Parts: sequence; C-alpha cells; structure tokens
Amino acid sequence: MIAIVIMLCYSETTRRGTNMMITIDIDALRKYMLDNSYAAFFVGDFGGALAESVDIENASDEELVEMAKRQGIDLRRFEVGNI
Repeated sequence: MIAIVIMLCYSETTRRGTNMMITIDIDALRKYMLDNSYAAFFVGDFGGALAESVDIENASDEELVEMAKRQGIDLRRFEVGNI
C-alpha cells in the first residue's frame, strides 16, 4: 500500500467550514478509478474512457488526487483505516 497525505478543503468536507488532513491509500484510489474507466469503456463503448485509463496509470500520486477531485470522487472513502 502506498499512502499519501492530502488536505481536503471546505467544499470537499462537511459544511462546517473546516479543513482536514487525511492519509489516503493511493493504490486503492488508482484501482477504483481504473475500474470505473474500464467499466465506462466496456459498458458504454466510450473510447475516451480507455484513453483516460492510460492517464490514470501514468499519473503521479498528486496528479491522481487532482483527477479524482475533478471527477467528484470522495477521497475520504480511501482514507487509511476506512478501507
């Protein structure tokens, strides 16, 4: 397991207006994103999803977190200890 510490901002946490630092399992996040990408390709025959899977595989840890945020993935699901 590879873990990375990230900071979640107000809009990514609860509406309390607080920031929080969490440690996420980057391998689990990458697997989840790849699984979703492959599913989109095979179910919907969406070629862009296959191209996106290459980006996911080659992304650095930080780039992967940014991609997940853009996709609206709740990173707290991958917090170490919650998996």
